[in-house]
Amino acid sequence: MLPGGGIEKPMTTPIQLRQRKSPGGAAKRRGDGPHIVYEYLRERILGMDLVAGRRIEERTVVEDLGLSRTPVRQAFMWMAAEGLIELLPNHGARVPPLDLEEVRSFLEAFEFMQLATARLACKRRNEQDLEEIRRQRDAYEAAARARDVKELIDTNEEFHLAIARAGHNGHMVRLIADLLVKALRLDGFWYDRPFDEGLDRSIEQSLEEHRSLVQAIEDQDIKGVEAATSEHVHSFRRPLVEYLCRSEATALDSVLSENG
Repeated sequence: MLPGGGIEKPMTTPIQLRQRKSPGGAAKRRGDGPHIVYEYLRERILGMDLVAGRRIEERTVVEDLGLSRTPVRQAFMWMAAEGLIELLPNHGARVPPLDLEEVRSFLEAFEFMQLATARLACKRRNEQDLEEIRRQRDAYEAAARARDVKELIDTNEEFHLAIARAGHNGHMVRLIADLLVKALRLDGFWYDRPFDEGLDRSIEQSLEEHRSLVQAIEDQDIKGVEAATSEHVHSFRRPLVEYLCRSEATALDSVLSENG
């Protein structure tokens, strides 16, 4: 435990490792258990199998993965620290509920940090940074061609982390990394629709915004970076706010119907 009762996490956390372990894959090594639980629950949350407000029972995870309670509890603590779940009494957890005000507050902070890290990358990037940013941009485009939602979510996160790292400020990388983890749940809502013409258009728009942002960073064009980043965040925001407005309206209609 840290002073003040905080949870001390290991130097290497799941989000840093970006390991893609499969619970049914190769034999587990000592110490793998918490990472296996983390990835298993993370993918279920992103895939909308575990929706906002859904309870997660420790015993069920233990039985599903064939692990002891210790790695499950460790993974629960990691995920709670990152905001992916909330811990409940009696060793349970739940996926945190989402509401309109919470999302608006998050998006304000997210846009501010996206702009700040992109500006810094624009000023400080070197050729190695640019190569990594281009590599992650291309990985996202490959995921889009494959229509692989999981890879779209993962590569989008890595693309924005690559931009943050190009600013060479570790504090800002950690801040944006924390926000990107919280954005994972919102990514699940954004992609939670059939691959139809509308979603294809949205993904193509995201690809164009990535390309514009990379070009502006390459050219060290601050105004171009600001414009591309703002457009990208607004494109991310619109469908989420619309979804939540519809959800709250549906809930209100339900309450009014029950009380009518």
